[in-house]
Order: sequence, then C-alpha cells, then structure tokens
Amino acid sequence: KRTGTGTITLGQSGDTISVPTGASLSLQGGSSGQALTTNGSGTLSFATVSGNAGTEIVYADRSGNQSSIADNVDTKVLYTTEQYDPDSNWDTSNSRYIAPADGRYYFYAQAYVWGTIAALHSYFYKNGSYVADTYDIKNSNLSGTVELTARASAIFNLSQNDYVEFYIKSNTSSGTSVVDQVGTQFLAFRLD
Repeated sequence: KRTGTGTITLGQSGDTISVPTGASLSLQGGSSGQALTTNGSGTLSFATVSGNAGTEIVYADRSGNQSSIADNVDTKVLYTTEQYDPDSNWDTSNSRYIAPADGRYYFYAQAYVWGTIAALHSYFYKNGSYVADTYDIKNSNLSGTVELTARASAIFNLSQNDYVEFYIKSNTSSGTSVVDQVGTQFLAFRLD
C-alpha cells in the first residue's frame, strides 16, 4: 500500500501478471462507456468504446392501432413505444433503428394486420431503400375479414448512422387494413 503520488510497478519485462480464480481485479479511472486498452508498448489507458456486441438492444412496439393502411401501397409500420432502449438507438419520431457503430446487426419485426386481405407482404428498408432478400408474403384463401401476421428477419452489415425500418404492403379486396397494437413489435441488436 502506498500513499501520496508516484509510480508503482508490478513485475518486470517479460513477466505475466495474473488474477487467480476467486480473486478479482478492480481498475479505477475510466468513465462510463470506456475500456482499458494498451498501445502495444505496455502502456495502459482508458479509451471510449464505440458500441459493444450484444448491448445495443432495442425492443419497440405500438401504443395503439395504425389504421387506414391503403391497398397495395408500401407502408411503414410505426412503432411508437420503446419498451427497451438503454442506448437510445431507436428513433421514435421516425420509427427506425439507427446503428450506433459499424458492425453486423440482427433484426426481427412483425405486425399483426387485419382487414379483407388477399395477400400481405413484408420486408425491411435500409437507408430508405427496399431490401429484396427480406421479402415475405402471406396469402389468404379466406373471404371476409382475416387476421395475418407480417414478419421479416435479417442480418445486416451496417455503418454508423445507417437506419433500418419495417414495411408492409396489404392487398385487400375492399377497404383498408389495420395494424393492431397487439403482436406488433420490432427487435434489433448488434452481433459484432
């Protein structure tokens, strides 16, 4: 134990300092969002970490129904409520996930839709453009009002500030469709 200022050196060149099982190591000096790093020459410092895999998790849903979904028109599903977003990556005003850092991200979205629906299409948009390989279609062989779940899942390589949204297209035999608040949800998290 040392009081006052000065440098304390542990070990010497070529030594390995280990922390045995059952013991713990506590390092002070960093702030939230920082990690202890080395510059390759043995100097340790705290540096800000830009995003961590598995931590940029978002779960959003709806607080009410989204009505008047027009026939055969690409329509963005509006997720109006953040249920879980500790890193503030969900843009509620635009209903989109915004990537906090470069990396691979997993997405799953669904919308519970009802109306006189013959077919229901769903897919993701990335940076405002349709992503073809996320396309999914549900066909209805029933007449009258039906209830279908639109869904899509994908893994995207994103750059910081790229954004992802979920769209549907409802082909109706008459009238409009409704996205119900029940069963309508958006999930996203960073893989690496």
